[in-house]
Amino acid sequence: MNVQFIENNGTPVFAVLPIAEFNRLIEPLEDAADASAIESMSADIASGNEKTYPHEIVKALVEGVPPVRVFREYRNMSPSQLASACGVTAAHIYQIESGKRSMSVDVLRKMTQALDVDADMLI
Repeated sequence: MNVQFIENNGTPVFAVLPIAEFNRLIEPLEDAADASAIESMSADIASGNEKTYPHEIVKALVEGVPPVRVFREYRNMSPSQLASACGVTAAHIYQIESGKRSMSVDVLRKMTQALDVDADMLI
């Protein structure tokens, strides 16, 4: 290994090595960190601490379909059913889904419960 040491008052304080050597040394560490993250995520999914959604849901969200509509349809709820669960009118739900109206914190809280989804997925 081709390493250059930089000293301060005779004490090594830095080690400089070619980038190829650095990459060779760091790759196994990055792989181990990735494996640990995957293991942790898998455990969270298996225990129910992490929610997952079908590809169709993710695709609709990425394509810009309003999140409230995506999750309402995913839960097989009509606008009227969601409105009833949130204490608002169906027109209110339509306005939220079309972007003509924003949600109050209270409606957001009720909607997350009715749709069983985290608030950040609806915003």
